[in-house]
Amino acid sequence: MVMPMCTDGVVDMFEPQPWNFQAFSDECYNQFGVRPREDWAEIVYGGRNINAHSNIIF
Repeated sequence: MVMPMCTDGVVDMFEPQPWNFQAFSDECYNQFGVRPREDWAEIVYGGRNINAHSNIIF
């Protein structure tokens, strides 16, 4: 599952680091030998019209 992590150095305390899916994919491939699918969580779990759902437990 892809979890975008990015910082801008303005609204957080970290140095700027923009989100780059290709770099993330390359890192996964180098470390684990697989490439993530950017839309996998939406395909498996849905995600469209999530504002219409209730009783979601995180």
